[in-house]
This record gives sequence, C-alpha cells and structure tokens, in this order.
Amino acid sequence: MDSEIRKPCIALAASKDGFDWKYVKVVLDEPFVLSYPYVFESAGNYYMIPETARTNTVRLYRANNFPYEWQFVKTLVEGSPFCDPSIVHFEGTWWLFVSEGNNTLRLFHAGNVLGPWLEHPKSPLIRNDASRARPGGRLLLFEHGLFRFAQNDTPYYGRQIRVFRIATLSLTDYSETELAESPILGATATGWNKHGMHNIDLHRTSEKHWVACVDGYRKVRSLDLLWRFRSARKAFT
Repeated sequence: MDSEIRKPCIALAASKDGFDWKYVKVVLDEPFVLSYPYVFESAGNYYMIPETARTNTVRLYRANNFPYEWQFVKTLVEGSPFCDPSIVHFEGTWWLFVSEGNNTLRLFHAGNVLGPWLEHPKSPLIRNDASRARPGGRLLLFEHGLFRFAQNDTPYYGRQIRVFRIATLSLTDYSETELAESPILGATATGWNKHGMHNIDLHRTSEKHWVACVDGYRKVRSLDLLWRFRSARKAFT
C-alpha cells in the first residue's frame, strides 16, 4: 500500500532464509489497484497475474528483468470484476480459477498461457457460497494430486483457508473434495492474525522442507485492517 496516495501496488522484498526480509522497491504500479501477485514460470519466462478487478479484466505481465521489471503482455479474460486469479499448468492444459466477488468461482482453460482462453462448460463451479468460492493461494501440485485453497469469507471476509483436492479436472468435467484437515488456517483471537488468515503460498525447498508464506490481519479501528505477512519452514519426515 502506497501510504502517500493510499493505493495498492506490487512491491518486492527479499530474504535469504525466509524469516528475515528486506524491502527492495515497488516493481509494478498502475493507475488502478493491484493485489494478489501470482508469479509463475513458463518456457523460461517469468509471468505475473495480479488481481486487477477494478478493470474488469485478468491481465498477464512478463518479467523483462526478474524480479525487478514487469511489462504488460495482454488481457487474458475480461467482462467482470475478477478477484484473486490463480493459474496452474496441469496435464498439458493451463487452468485459470478466478472469483466474482466472494461467492462465485469461475474456471477458464487454454492450451497456451497466452490463450485463447475459454470458459469451462461447468463454470461457474460454485455459486452463492462465500465459504469456499474465492481463491486463497497458489494451487499445489503434490504427489500427482492438485489442491485448491479457498477463502472462507463467512460470516466475514478473510476468516479462514480451506483446502480441496481436485478429483476431476478435464475439458468437460470438474469435481473436488475437501480434505479432512481443512480448514488449515484461521483467526487465532490474538496477535497479528487475531481476526483472520486468508492466503497461503507453499513452496518446496528440498525433499523434506517446505516454505509456507501466509498472511493474517487484525482490526485496528472499526474501518481499518492491519495486514501482516509471515513465512514458516516445516520439515516433513
């Protein structure tokens, strides 16, 4: 958040260990609000899809000098205030999950990241359900399975993160089941995440170690939220 003009943009911080972070600079700014910077790699290029809901589009950016310089490439889909666009390449196809508001989940697919993008015949996948529609982080490919993280925005925005295993994902069908461990993140009633946690980004750093980047918030005043971001490492045995 640019404190002078009160507008969100995309900034960069760096860390050698995932715990101690140093702010670097703003790397992407636009006349409209930017958030949810979803960064991924394809064919040797780094791309980013930030949320640009106020433009009624999903926009693709490519790094000219990763991670410091980004250039707009093209609009992937348009026509609605799309929130938290989340992309993954799975079984030869690109899939784009995106929500309309907090209660509707739509799905698009393409053979190439540049498109053309088509809406899935089962889309919207979820209607009128703010407890599981809005994406809540990077889609996870793990042990031949694909997992979707979703915000639980009931009874208020950003309360929890739920996780679903995608059982069927094809050009004609879709189904998912919630894991028994879900929800995996939530409000703790005290501290930096007192009132909610609504995003997770998992990265495997070695055979037995992962880095989980999460966020949380607590209400400072009746109309303001204070967001905090954390990362943690966990060893799997």
